[in-house]
Amino acid sequence: MLKLLGFAVSLFVLVACGTEDDSSGSSSQALDTTTKCDVVTSGVKSCFEYTNLPEANFSIASAACAEVNGTLTTKAACSRTDNVGGCSQGGSAGQSSDIKLVHYYYSSMTVDQVKQLCSGASEQYVAP
Repeated sequence: MLKLLGFAVSLFVLVACGTEDDSSGSSSQALDTTTKCDVVTSGVKSCFEYTNLPEANFSIASAACAEVNGTLTTKAACSRTDNVGGCSQGGSAGQSSDIKLVHYYYSSMTVDQVKQLCSGASEQYVAP
């Protein structure tokens, strides 16, 4: 579980750091959809949900998802069925254009376990 949490932090840093201006000097355009990466590790189902992921960073997210044997789907949000909540990274209050990543967990974990993971990573718990 800690490996996935570390992956989430690393993935967010990689994706977020690549949002600077591209070589032409213009800002990267964010995908106007939500992208998700479904993962099952040691029987624990989780899902990484990106909002405002820049097109220029899509290949980074795709490669990172493949690295953990995940399934990447564009134009889709993480399922809320059996979802017990997640840990939120990024996205400033009032800044709808910021990249946001929420790592959701499912019924193999409890709400309290997810809240503890979030707290330990200095992230905010998000209800499904």
